[in-house]
Amino acid sequence: MGWLKAMIDGFADSFKIDDAIDDAPQTRSAPQADRASGRRQNDADAYGVRVEPVKVETGQWYWRAVEVHHLSPEENHGNHHIYLDVLDPALPDAANAQGGRVFGARLKVTWDGGESLVTVDKPLGEPGGNFPMWKSQDCTVAALGLPGHELPSDRVAGLHTRHPDEASGNTWGHHSFSVLFVRTQAGSVGGKPLAHYVLFGPAEQPATAVNLLQAQEYLLAFHPAFGFNPAEAAGASRVTIMADEQAVSTRIVADLTAAGATVERISGTAAEVAAILADQVARK
Repeated sequence: MGWLKAMIDGFADSFKIDDAIDDAPQTRSAPQADRASGRRQNDADAYGVRVEPVKVETGQWYWRAVEVHHLSPEENHGNHHIYLDVLDPALPDAANAQGGRVFGARLKVTWDGGESLVTVDKPLGEPGGNFPMWKSQDCTVAALGLPGHELPSDRVAGLHTRHPDEASGNTWGHHSFSVLFVRTQAGSVGGKPLAHYVLFGPAEQPATAVNLLQAQEYLLAFHPAFGFNPAEAAGASRVTIMADEQAVSTRIVADLTAAGATVERISGTAAEVAAILADQVARK
């Protein structure tokens, strides 16, 4: 975990710590917390498409199939594809509270007698990758992730094109589906992508450097996701705020709570915060 200390040290080096303690953080705006529910959606079940959840231990990261969609005739335009995407909540994306696209991630599509790898390499604004289905194929798809960093994955099965005509865009042999996978920590509540997120104040404020330095042992002990973005925090079942109310406002707390998170705040003098963190690490 040397990367964590290096990151925190580099972040803190850009500030004078004495000044950081004296400067008062400013209020930041509240997030749209309801965009990060992480609940699984499958509107393709009427077409025989099913999600097969992977079995993982609590705390383990895996690829969760959070959205399976059968394209309408207006969306499909006569195609016969599986459109695929892979997101990671650790990659911030202002347009998507579930995270940013994992470029270079791979997915495996299998069918009776064959398999194929699909790489997420398409530009933003269109699905990250796609796989053309042929009439004889019954396909199953699972995410792998980046090469060398593969994770267990849900499987989405029952994908094929042999469905009745609906309109000019969806005819027998010409049906398409989209599948979205999100990196998720097992044990999170309500299908949220993250089990625990430590939310610091704005990254540009010197007081945040102090909190990061004090939190090193805590972060190493509990391995939570952490960052400075309330919208990312809304994707967690539990949120620990490491900032005072000027840096992370009570409105943000209310939004996180409304999104279904259990929220706690650790703040006070440097000595008080250090004591609280040391006690929690000791009781782990």
